Amino acid sequence: MSDQPSKQSPGGVTPEPTVSTEVAERRAVDRYPFTAAVEVIDCRTGSQISARTADIGLAGCYLDMINPFPEGTLVQLQIHIGKSVFEISARVAYVHAGLGMGLIFTDLTMEKVSHLDSLLSEIRGQGDSLADSSPPARSTKSSSPEQGTPFANLVRLLIRKGILTEQEGAKLLPDSRL
Repeated sequence: MSDQPSKQSPGGVTPEPTVSTEVAERRAVDRYPFTAAVEVIDCRTGSQISARTADIGLAGCYLDMINPFPEGTLVQLQIHIGKSVFEISARVAYVHAGLGMGLIFTDLTMEKVSHLDSLLSEIRGQGDSLADSSPPARSTKSSSPEQGTPFANLVRLLIRKGILTEQEGAKLLPDSRL
């Protein structure tokens, strides 16, 4: 859901991040247009709804759906990407009645961030990634994310917003100070 006209490359990929005016100032991580089928499961009731992603980023996504869950609802997402399914937990951050809902991912592990980062690199049409693409080796300091990388900045932001605890952040960034 973008307020800006969409510019597509010859391959049909829109490299510009989407930013709705209502959420632009609150969003700390860019989202990119991305359409995929998704199953949304309410963690409390188990009710399941099919939807479509409209955009996605390292910290969350927006789902187009007629009957969104209420703000604050914890959900499990099963995003269908090609022949695979990417599962991640999220919390409903905001709702547009009859249109959809914005979600914040809540269980960002190194593996999930790496998977999302690879997906975003494909969406942007770039070979590089936003985060370290391989999980850090516990035995060497050189393979963990550097203190100033976008991944490290994202982890710190998630801690400040109360989405991750400092202990969870320390596991994701074992060799840097939070």
